[in-house]
Amino acid sequence: GISINFGNLAKFFIRELKKSNKNINYHFNEEVISIKKSGGFYEIKTRKSIYKSKVVFVASSANSFYLARKMGFLEDYSLVNVRGNYFVYPAVIKSKVYRIQIEKIPFVKIHADPNPFLASKNVEFGPTAELVLSKDYSKDLEFSYIFDEVIKNPSFIRSVYGILADKDIRSFLFKNILYRIPKAGKALFVMEARKIIPKLKNDLLVFKKG
Repeated sequence: GISINFGNLAKFFIRELKKSNKNINYHFNEEVISIKKSGGFYEIKTRKSIYKSKVVFVASSANSFYLARKMGFLEDYSLVNVRGNYFVYPAVIKSKVYRIQIEKIPFVKIHADPNPFLASKNVEFGPTAELVLSKDYSKDLEFSYIFDEVIKNPSFIRSVYGILADKDIRSFLFKNILYRIPKAGKALFVMEARKIIPKLKNDLLVFKKG
């Protein structure tokens, strides 16, 4: 396969647009508060300014769901956030190694993924899968999220119950929770990683939060 550094790809697009001599402006690091239809335009409000546009393209991964909710869409839906963590290991392979996914479980199996864009050239083993009670994937828990998305949202509770009602999925998620336990969790993870690299050493494996 082909590995793509999407950060460098985005920078390339910007350089090419600048060559076009078009009147193009770039704005970064502005949290979008709301997007509303106003006449023949969309009004995009950020913490720094307000923009108007005839066309808006939202590409913010799972966070697009929360923007859609603010615009009045998807009010009958809920989103269960799942974060994938990794374990980093010295580069002992040069190619990606993926295992066959269990059909009924909507998460990939632990695989080995050499990252050619890191200076250290490590191999990332993962991802694990853990439920995140926060809109911000870097945080494990936010009380505002629990109040707005869980307590005030019965559909969220029904969704989680429906997911955990399946014995295999429940067992899979519980096992992934155990991976976060210091020492014991890593020892459990090593058992899975050794299905890819049998001689993998426990002490060289380092946890990396997703």
